[in-house]
Amino acid sequence: MAGSTSGPFDVVRGVRQGGVVSTCLYLVYVNDLLNELEASKNGANVMSVHTGHPTFADDIALLALSPLHLQKMVDIVYRYCYYCNI
Repeated sequence: MAGSTSGPFDVVRGVRQGGVVSTCLYLVYVNDLLNELEASKNGANVMSVHTGHPTFADDIALLALSPLHLQKMVDIVYRYCYYCNI
């Protein structure tokens, strides 16, 4: 209903917003995903630099030169999230 709020709930995953080590912990958590995306060779390149999944804070963008390669990257992210219960 408009204007209503939910009751409180426990947060069981994640890192503290603005915490000193939050960024490092997040990168450790998603490092396997980033490595798998890079190893797939589906992302875009600028000269010899792989730029297929730029990451900043808690955001990851997927960049590819074709819809097929982009779909392969989305499939990698889906499998990662599914098997890691994210």
